[in-house]
Amino acid sequence: MDALLMSDTRNNVSLWDIPVLYGECGDIFVHETDKRAEKDLDQPLKEFPSAKDSGVVAALRFLKDQEQKRSIGLQRARRETLPVLHVKGSFYEVGFRIGRTFSSLIRDYVESNRDVQFALKLYETPKGKEVFCSCFDAVSRMYPEYIRELRGLSDGSKIPFPTLFLMHMEDVMLVALSPKEEKPIPLTGSTTLVVTNDNVQTLGHVVDQSSVALGNAYLISAQITECSPEQEFTALCIGGMLPGNNMGFNAHGLVFVADPVSVRKCNECGVPRSILCRAALSAPNLTKLSNILRCSGTGIANGLSITVSSLRLRVFLRTFRCYELGPRFPAHSESSIAFRDIRPPKEYSFYHVNKYQFLSTVQEKIHPQCAKWMLSKVNTLMSFKENTLGERVPQVLGDSSINSLALTNIYTSVESEGMLSVAVGIFDFIEETWSIYFDNPSETQPIIVLPVIVKELGIIMNPNVF
Repeated sequence: MDALLMSDTRNNVSLWDIPVLYGECGDIFVHETDKRAEKDLDQPLKEFPSAKDSGVVAALRFLKDQEQKRSIGLQRARRETLPVLHVKGSFYEVGFRIGRTFSSLIRDYVESNRDVQFALKLYETPKGKEVFCSCFDAVSRMYPEYIRELRGLSDGSKIPFPTLFLMHMEDVMLVALSPKEEKPIPLTGSTTLVVTNDNVQTLGHVVDQSSVALGNAYLISAQITECSPEQEFTALCIGGMLPGNNMGFNAHGLVFVADPVSVRKCNECGVPRSILCRAALSAPNLTKLSNILRCSGTGIANGLSITVSSLRLRVFLRTFRCYELGPRFPAHSESSIAFRDIRPPKEYSFYHVNKYQFLSTVQEKIHPQCAKWMLSKVNTLMSFKENTLGERVPQVLGDSSINSLALTNIYTSVESEGMLSVAVGIFDFIEETWSIYFDNPSETQPIIVLPVIVKELGIIMNPNVF
């Protein structure tokens, strides 16, 4: 039986004992009503010919102000609810149940996401269908099980399969077809922070996405019974994307967060990063994860960075690993990949902000505004003293100060350039917990704190063992 559970931050409790079967999130209808109200209020004043000669202007202004206040209240309300679905079955069955449970959330995200709508227009062109088919063939050949999972998601949510697959292609279609003067490289944003020393072993991650993602997130705890060994994982999902696209962990103790990287040229015959992130949830160890990311046969289609460590190894000084990968050109059957180990006492901290740091064979292309944003984030991260980072991870990830670029730094609470911080996750490898925030972590309590449960644990005393 699948249960949809709700976590509520108003009382700082997790309602794990109250199952709601195939429920809908309570704020979705309010959101749809809110959008209609916004549309009505945005009508030009010329529809009211006597407005300037009466008190109607003041009345409309008052209503607009009230609507803005209600919108802010709605945004806060949407930051206070996290649906949690426990699901078990085959790849198709799990996808179907996720799609049926969160159909309203997924549809809202798809219909409101400008990049998805633009990609759908490109899909209707001959070149668009060619790129789609090339990418689809690569995934069907490498990971047919995730095609089945996506088909289940499509059938459950009643959203066409091509639409959902286009979402998982992300910037592949946009980079391949969009004219420069019509559509720039899409904004991408996220921040990863590692702190590892004698007293702290933390992996933190801020998810920055289009503002339409706010309120469209849910947590999936899944057991896939179709394969051997079975896959068991927990991951945060947003708007119909497969699990693994931002952060999660599996029953083997592998914990990771993912950062997208925009590249100048995508491999249209490769596997999109979102599919590789889903595959990463099946990895029992770093060796298998490296093989998945290498993607022998097609290579990755676009750019990706993954920061990972394993709870299966209990160590006094924990090592983390950051992978960076991208497509190879001329066409190659493997991803271009590099990694860096963050190993104390040589290094006690590390950060990543959607830009290649040590993979020099892939040419990235960064949105101009995003480049300034990255610089702002780096300057902020460097301003904190390394010896105090461990005690201040929520404060660092919640830094929303305004700098000389007129951009917020790590955490973006107010929409800027269409981007917003929609979730923050902090994995504590000593306490073995995952704290998830939907609001600024420096000012609020987590919406939920999950135990990171590992089936098999080993005790490793040698700090050099990873």
